[in-house]
Amino acid sequence: MSIKQTCLLAVPDNDPVKVCGVFQNFIKQYVDANPDYKDEFKKRLLLKQLRADLVADDPSLVTYFDNAVGYLYPEIDQAGPTYSAKSDIQVPQRTIRAAKELWGEFEMHGQKLAPQEIVNEELAEEESEEVTGPADDIIVDNEAAGKSFGDAGLDQFDVTYLKFIDKKLKPKQLAAIYLSIKKSKNFSDWISSTIQQYDIKFKNKKDQENKESKLLTFWNAHRNENERQRDAIPVFSFTNLDEDLIDEDKDYDSQVRKSRTAAERFIFEPIYDLKNRYEKSKYVAKSMMEMSKQLIRGYKIEEVLGYFPLRNFGRIMKSGANDWSWKPSNQEVDGHLLNQWMIELGNMTAVDEDGEFNTPFALVGLTPGNSAEFILTRILDEQVNDIFPADQIIDILKKQLIKTLNEQTEAGTINESMAQADIARMKKTIEDINNIPLGESVLGWYKNVHQLFRSEYSKIANKVKIDDQDWTTKARMEFGEQAFNRFLAIKKVYGQIDSAIKTVGSANLAKYVQKQVDKGYMTDVQANMFFKSAIKMSQNTKTMTGTRMPFVTYVSAIIARHEFLQSQRGTDYLAHENGNPYHLMTRLKLNKTKGLVYTMSEAELEEGVSDNQNKTLYYDNKEVEYFYKDPSNPDAEEIKIDPKTKLGANYDDGFTGSSTESLDKANYSSGSYGSQGDPNTFNPKAQKTVKVQLIENADGSSSYIEMKHSKQEIAPGMIIRRKTKSGKPGAIVFKTVLYGNDVQIIDSKGNYIDDVAHGDSIKTATGEYSLGNSVSKVIIFEKMSERFVTSPHNRGNVTTYGPVQHASNLNYDVNSMTPQDRKAFQDVVEVFDEIFTDQSNLYNDLLIDAHQDPREARSMLKFLWSKTNEARDYIRDMLSASDGVGIHHENFMKKIRNMIVNTSLRKGSLQSRTSSPNISKSLSKGSSGTNLILEPDQTSEIKNPDSVILPSSVGGNGVVYEKILNDILESDNEVSQFVQDNFTKLVEVGEGVFYEKIRTKPKRKDLLSSPALVAKVNDYLSKNPMYVLTYRSPIVDITAIEPRKIQRFANDKGNNVIHHKDDVDVRLVGDYDIDEAGVMTITEDQANKLNKFVNSQFYKAQQKNANLGYFLKNTGSNVASLSDLANAWITIAKGAGMQGMATNLKSIASTLSMHYNEIKIASVTKEGEDNKIHTIVRPKKLNDRVLMDYAPIDPDASEAEILEGNPQAKIVMKDGNRYLETTVAHEYLLIINAATDYANKKQQGMIINVWGAANENWFLERMFHIDKTPRKDGKLDKDAAKILNELRKQYNYSKLKKVRGYNNKPMDLGTFYGVTKGLQEELGYDKEEMLYHLRDITSVTQNNEGNEIIKVQIEDVDYNEGVVTLDEKILTSLHNRMKERFPEGGENMTPMLYNPDRLEMTHYLTIDQLWEALSESKGPWKDTKLTKKQFEEGKKFAEKFSIDFYGTFEELETLAEDEQLAITNVAYDEAKWNTTAKAIAELDKLVAEYGEGVRDSFSLLMLSGLGKRKNISYLPPLKLDDKYLLSEKVLVDYLVAWEYNLFVRDADNKLQSTKYDLLESRKRKSKTYSADALFDMINNLTKC
Repeated sequence: MSIKQTCLLAVPDNDPVKVCGVFQNFIKQYVDANPDYKDEFKKRLLLKQLRADLVADDPSLVTYFDNAVGYLYPEIDQAGPTYSAKSDIQVPQRTIRAAKELWGEFEMHGQKLAPQEIVNEELAEEESEEVTGPADDIIVDNEAAGKSFGDAGLDQFDVTYLKFIDKKLKPKQLAAIYLSIKKSKNFSDWISSTIQQYDIKFKNKKDQENKESKLLTFWNAHRNENERQRDAIPVFSFTNLDEDLIDEDKDYDSQVRKSRTAAERFIFEPIYDLKNRYEKSKYVAKSMMEMSKQLIRGYKIEEVLGYFPLRNFGRIMKSGANDWSWKPSNQEVDGHLLNQWMIELGNMTAVDEDGEFNTPFALVGLTPGNSAEFILTRILDEQVNDIFPADQIIDILKKQLIKTLNEQTEAGTINESMAQADIARMKKTIEDINNIPLGESVLGWYKNVHQLFRSEYSKIANKVKIDDQDWTTKARMEFGEQAFNRFLAIKKVYGQIDSAIKTVGSANLAKYVQKQVDKGYMTDVQANMFFKSAIKMSQNTKTMTGTRMPFVTYVSAIIARHEFLQSQRGTDYLAHENGNPYHLMTRLKLNKTKGLVYTMSEAELEEGVSDNQNKTLYYDNKEVEYFYKDPSNPDAEEIKIDPKTKLGANYDDGFTGSSTESLDKANYSSGSYGSQGDPNTFNPKAQKTVKVQLIENADGSSSYIEMKHSKQEIAPGMIIRRKTKSGKPGAIVFKTVLYGNDVQIIDSKGNYIDDVAHGDSIKTATGEYSLGNSVSKVIIFEKMSERFVTSPHNRGNVTTYGPVQHASNLNYDVNSMTPQDRKAFQDVVEVFDEIFTDQSNLYNDLLIDAHQDPREARSMLKFLWSKTNEARDYIRDMLSASDGVGIHHENFMKKIRNMIVNTSLRKGSLQSRTSSPNISKSLSKGSSGTNLILEPDQTSEIKNPDSVILPSSVGGNGVVYEKILNDILESDNEVSQFVQDNFTKLVEVGEGVFYEKIRTKPKRKDLLSSPALVAKVNDYLSKNPMYVLTYRSPIVDITAIEPRKIQRFANDKGNNVIHHKDDVDVRLVGDYDIDEAGVMTITEDQANKLNKFVNSQFYKAQQKNANLGYFLKNTGSNVASLSDLANAWITIAKGAGMQGMATNLKSIASTLSMHYNEIKIASVTKEGEDNKIHTIVRPKKLNDRVLMDYAPIDPDASEAEILEGNPQAKIVMKDGNRYLETTVAHEYLLIINAATDYANKKQQGMIINVWGAANENWFLERMFHIDKTPRKDGKLDKDAAKILNELRKQYNYSKLKKVRGYNNKPMDLGTFYGVTKGLQEELGYDKEEMLYHLRDITSVTQNNEGNEIIKVQIEDVDYNEGVVTLDEKILTSLHNRMKERFPEGGENMTPMLYNPDRLEMTHYLTIDQLWEALSESKGPWKDTKLTKKQFEEGKKFAEKFSIDFYGTFEELETLAEDEQLAITNVAYDEAKWNTTAKAIAELDKLVAEYGEGVRDSFSLLMLSGLGKRKNISYLPPLKLDDKYLLSEKVLVDYLVAWEYNLFVRDADNKLQSTKYDLLESRKRKSKTYSADALFDMINNLTKC
C-alpha cells in the first residue's frame, strides 16, 4: 500500500491538521523501522526516497509531508527542496571541475581550482519543435558542410575524423585527439602526425588533398579558441527534478518520472535534454562573449559567466501509466517568479574540497526567441565592496548593536539568561564582521543576518500543534513568555543593521551613478531612473510569500549587471537606441553567438598583423547611389539601380559584399571548397558569420561594433557613389572589378577592401566605429572578432523538404467563391495533392520495399552509412562481413529501423521530400530539388518577379540544373544535338552482318562541368520556358508559393539563388543574412495550372501586407529603469516559443474549419433535464472576415499606410480606437509575423503587452467566432476553453509530422503506424460517431459536492463528413499506399516490423540448417576438421560467456521460454564491453592451444542459443578493435541462412517462416541438440 493510501485511510475526512498528524506518525514509524538509516545523512536519503514515492503518487500531498518532516527532524534538510529564499543553492561539483579544466589554476573567490580529466559523451541531434525547416542532414555529402555550431555540440564532426583514420575510437581516445589539436601549432603538423600515427595511404595527391580538407573543420572545432566542455560554464535549470535520485549507471529517461519533486527549483542543467529526450554532447562551441578579452574587476568573462535557458524552465508531468512529459513554463513568468529567481541566484553557493563559499549570480539579460536564454554574471566581492565598504558599515554597526543591547538589558524586557545569550550572539556577530577576510565583502555576512532574522520571524509567526489540543509557536516553546519581547528586540537590532546597510549603500550607489554620468556613460535622466528604480525595486523584490532579497545582494547585482553589459557592449551601452531594452536583449544574442574562428595555424590569431585582419568598408546607404557597369564591355554605360523594394526595404538587407579572396580565405581554412574534377562540389559563395569587436579608448571609454549578416561574393561592375544635390553622379565610395575570375573591391583611395556593408548588416557602431558625419569608414577587424555560425556549404543538398506546410494554407471554403475562382482553386489544390502524394509515395514505397526486399534495405543502409561513422559500431562490423545479408535480423533492426524510418518517413514521406537516386534507385523519378541561399539581385538583372536565376553545376549546386538538363535531353532539340555533337562519338561494334556503329553515352561528369552546355541550356530556356517552385519556411500564406520561370542558370554561383528583390521581400518574407529557399522542379502541366491560379481574381484578392508598423506599441521603456527592464524580461519570457504557437494557430484553425461549421457546448444536469447549451462557436475559415479588436491601430498611422497592399482590409472605429477588419488569413499572417519578431526594437513585445497573447487561451479564442458564451466579456468560460483546447490538441499534427508523441518522445514505427491508423479511422466517422468520439475525449466532469451539473460536453456539431485535408492525406499516406499495393491484408501489415512468431520460426529453421550442415560437413564446415576437444572447449566457454553476457539462468526465470531477450548494446555499455574484451583474450588462449575450431564451435552455440538464451534479439559482437570474438564464417553462414528462411516461399507461394503451426515442433527439435546428441550426429569428428 502506498504512503498516500496508508495515511488517508486513517483520516477519512481529509482534515488538513489531522492529515499532517497522520503523516508525522507514519514517517516516524517508517524511520524507526529502518535502524540502518539512523545517522543524519542516511536518514535524509531515506526520507528523500519516501518523498519521491509520494511525488509519483500524488504531488498535492507533498506539503503535508514536508511540514511533518520539518517538525520531526528540523536538523535535516527537506527531502525535496521547494522555493526557498533561505536556502543556498549550490553550484555542482562537475561545474567546478569543468571550470578548473578550462582555466587551469585560477582564483575563484579565494578558492584554488585545479584541472581535471575530460571525458567525451555521445551527441544526439536537437530538433525544432514547431516549424519544419530546410535541415537536410540525411543527405549532406560533406560531413561538415552547412553544419550549425549552436548548442548541438562539436562532436558532430567526429565522423569526419573517424572516416579519415578508418578506425573506431573510444570516448577517452577521442578526448586525447581533441587535446592533441589544442597542443598543435598548425594544421599541417597535426595532419602529418595523424597520417604517420595511423599509417594512412592515399590513391594520389588529389585524393590526399580532398581527404585532408575535410578534416579542417574538425581541427578548427577542437581548438582552444573554439571549444569548451559543456559544463565549464554553469548552466541552470528551474524544474521539479531531483538529480540525486538519478543513477548514472542506468537509463536516464526511465528514471525521470520517479525523480520528480513537488515544486520547481534551480538545479544545474542535466546532461539529459528533458524537452527533446536525448543525452547532450560533452563539448560545445564557444561564444563571442566567452572569448572576450575584456575583464571585469580583473576577472575574465568566462570566469563570471553563467546561463539560464528558458527551455530549461518547465515541469516534468506524468504521462500515461509509466511515462513522463515535459511541460514548458515560460508563459508563467511574472514579477513574483522573476524576484524568486533573483533571490535564489543571489543566494547561490559552491562547495569544493576547501568548503563552501558564496557564488551569487545576477540576471544580466534575456535574449528573445525560441531559444530565449538568461545571461548571468557572478556578483564579485570587489563590486560589493565598492558600494558597501566593510569599514564604513562596521563602524556604524558596532555603535548601534552595542547601544541596542545595552538598552534591552537595562530595560529588563528579557530575563537575565536570555539577555546573556543574546549578548553573546550579537558579540559573535560583531566579531564575524571584524573577521571578514581582506578582499572579501559583507555580502555573505549580511545574507546570514538577513536569513537569521527571517528564521526568528518564522519562529514567532508560524504556529505548531501540541498534544492534538493547543496551538503555540516555536518561539514560545523555546523562550517562554518572553518570546515576543525577545523578537521585538531582535527586530529592532535587525532594523538598525538594515538601516546602516541602506544608508551606506544608497550613498555609495549615488556616487557610483554620478561617476557614470560624468564619464558620459549615461544621461542625467537615465541616472535618475537607475538610482530611483534601484532603491524602489529593492523594496518590491519579493516572492509570493513576501521573502525579499537582501539589500546588499540586490544592489550589488545591479552593479554586476551594469559592468557586465559595459564589458560586452561598450561603456555607453545605455545610449544605444536611446536605451531601448528590447534592442539590448535582441542584440545580446550576437554577443552569445556560438561559432568557430577558422584558421590553419596559431599564428593567424596574432593581433595587429595585417594578413590576419579583415578590412570592412562601412558606408551609409542613405547617402549613396548604386550603379552597375557591365565589366565585360568597356564601352558600357553606368546603369542606376533602385535599391528599394516595393515595401521600402533595402534590396540587400542583411548582405555584406565580399571579395572573392575574402571568402576563399575562410573556405580554405574550413576545408569547404570545390574539389577539382568533382561537379558535385564548389567554392561557397555565402558565409554566415557574426562580427563583434570592442576596443578600449585612451580616455577609458570604448568603441563597439557588431554585424549580423551573410558574406556573399559581391558582383563585379558595381559602382557606389555619393549622393549629390545636383543629381549628377557623385564621388566613388567604392567599386568592384573583375581580376581574372576573382572579384576585387577598391575604395575611393585605391585601397583593396575585403568586405563592404551598411546599416542593415552593421547593427550597432559606436565611438571610433561610428560613421558620425562621414559617408564611409574602413574598419579593421581582428581574426578573433568574427565567428562562423555555420560551416560554409561546398556541396548542395541532393533533396529538399517539400512544401507540405502549404497544405493548411489551402483550407479555404470554396462555397463562397465564384465558379471561375472555385475551378482555379480546385485545380491548384489538385496540383499540390498530386505533388504531395507522388513524392510521399516514393518514400512510402522505399519503406515498403525495404520491408519485403533485403536488397532495397541494404541499398538504403549503404547510403545512410556513407553519412555516418560511429566510434563503436559493431552492427556495421557484422553486416560488412555478410555484405549486408541478414539485415532484417532484430540484432540489426533495433538500431537500423529508426535510421530507415527517419529517412523514408520523418524526412521523406511526411515532408513529401524531393527525390534523388543517391538515396535509392527507386528515387530516380519524381521531382528534384534542393535548398539554396538567397542572394540579392545586385545588378537588377531580373526585371520581373516571376523569374529566378539558379546555379548551374559549373561551380555551383547543380541538382536542379541536372534535372532540367535531363528533361530537355528526353526530346530532340538543339541541346540534345549539341550534346550528341560534343559529348558522344560513333564507335564500331561487332563484325560481318552484326557490324554496326553506335553512339556512346555522354559522361555525366563531362556534361555537368561544361560552361558551353550551360549556355546552350540557357538559350533553350529563353525560348522554351521551364518552371520551378520556390518557397521559404515557414510557409504561412496561400500567396507564399508560386511557380518561377528559370531565367537562366548561372555559373560559379555556389549554393545561391537570385530572386527579384520584391519577390524576396513580399512573397518569401526574407532577407539576405543566409535565409534559404526550397527549390523544386514541377511539370509543365503543374506550372500551367499554378500560373492560371496566380492570375485569378481570387488569388489577387488574397495579396496581403504583413507590415506591423501601423499598430499601437507599448513604447518609452528604458534599460536604465529596472522596472522597465524587468517588464521587458517578462514579456520576452512569455514570447519564447510563440512563433510555433502562432504557426500552429493557423494550421489547426484552418483544419478545424474544414471539418466543423459549428460546435455547441452544453451542461449536463443530474435530473435528466434538457442539456443547456451555453456556448456556440464556429471555427474561423480562412476567407471569413474578422475585426481585430484586440490590436489597436496607432493614432498617428495614415490610412494609406494601413491599407497599402491589403485589398480586403478596412478600418473600423470601436470605443474610440481604430481597428483593422480583414480576412482571417490576413489576421493569422499578422499574428505569425508579430510572434516571430515579437521582441525587436520596433515591436517591443506588442503581441504580448498590447494584444494580450500571454497564454494558450488567447490563441484558442483566435480560432473561433464566439457566437454565444456565458461570460459578459465575450470570452470563453473555463469549461468551454478546456473542451475546445482538447479539441485543438486532436487536430494539432505538428508533433505527429515529426513522428513524436504528445510527450515529445520519438515514436517507434509501430506506434506511429497505430496512431495514424486511428486517425484514418476517425476521418471516416459519420456525424454521430464523431460526436460520440468528441464527447469521450473532451468532456469536463464536475466533482463539486452539491453541484447540479454533472459534466460539460460538446452537445452538437455541424460536421462535414468525409472531408480529408491535404495534411491528413500526407499523414495517412503510408496506410493508403499499403492498401494500394496489398489489397488483401495490407491494412494489417506494418512495414519493417515482423510478427514475433515469424522471427522465431526463422531462427529455428536456421539453426536446424546450421547443425545439419555441421553434421554433413557442408557450408562453413566443408573443409573443417573439428575435433571433439575443440567442441567441448567451445561449449564450456559458450556456457560461461552466455551467463556473463546475458545473465544467469536464475535472472531469466521470469522470461517465458519463447520470449526474446533484449540486451543493451555493448557499444554503449562499458560493463558489456569489458566482459567481451576479457572473453576475447580468454578465447584467443583456447584457440592458440586447441585450434580455431574452438571459436567455430563457440560461435555456433552462441548463435543457436543455450537454454533460455534462445532466439535472442541481440547477438554478441563479431569483434572489438579488430580482435575477433565470433567466427566470421559461422556468423556469415547463419545470417545468409536466416535471411533465406525469412523470405523463402514454398511451391504454393507461402512464406516458410509464417507456417506457425509447425513452430512448436521446431522448438522441440531444437531441444534435441544436447552435447551428446550432437556428437552422435557429427560423423566427421576426429577422436583426440
